[in-house]
Amino acid sequence: MERPALLGSTYQSQPARPALEIRLRSQNQKTARCEIRQRHIQNIPARLKRKRKVQIYLASTSPRRQYLLHNFGIRFHVLDPNYDEPIIRGTDPRSYAIASAKAKALSVTGKVKKGLIIGVDTVVAVKRRILGKPGTRTEAEKMLKLLSGRTHSVVSGIALVRMPEKQVLISSETTLIAFHRLSDREIEHYLAAPEPYDKAGAYGIQGNAYRFVREVNGSYLNVVGLPICRLLSLLQQAKASPLLQTD
Repeated sequence: MERPALLGSTYQSQPARPALEIRLRSQNQKTARCEIRQRHIQNIPARLKRKRKVQIYLASTSPRRQYLLHNFGIRFHVLDPNYDEPIIRGTDPRSYAIASAKAKALSVTGKVKKGLIIGVDTVVAVKRRILGKPGTRTEAEKMLKLLSGRTHSVVSGIALVRMPEKQVLISSETTLIAFHRLSDREIEHYLAAPEPYDKAGAYGIQGNAYRFVREVNGSYLNVVGLPICRLLSLLQQAKASPLLQTD
């Protein structure tokens, strides 16, 4: 799995994690095939741009999401969202992720005259308990101990906003992740690096936390932060809709 570098620098690649990739294929071959048939997938956004000439905007400064879009051949402009996060209390993870993705996309509509805006939000949840980004080392430690030895869900919400109409299409993706039981030493070692602190649930599966994973059931790229197959399916749906007819 390739890992993005910092914004403004050249993307670097990491050695593949074959055990995890094999486990992914065995758990969900359909999703795996979708994610690795890159040559076919790249043609989808190319045809979309050729026929409809739709400008695509990403309402996110996440280097991981930008990397994945670039890697699958999607040309886009980056916009920094400015939005109020939905209230977590009493909200199920899917509804929260969709509401947050929609809020991100709508927050940048004033900067786009015409085109498609992509908003994405990914949350980690244990049952209905949503885990955000840890603010402190203590919070990160509590999150990892909660995830240790159990299965949790990673849920992404996607919102496409068509401008200037401000019409919206939404979708979501859920992946189940099972962690090994983590020792205190493993947790302490992981928390000594900066990796956990800018990620929901206090871990990044594309980084050193891949060692924690026992099983992946669903889209691996969803856990990284962008369910690319779901997004491309939504783009195709938008293309076929009257919503996307252009002059």
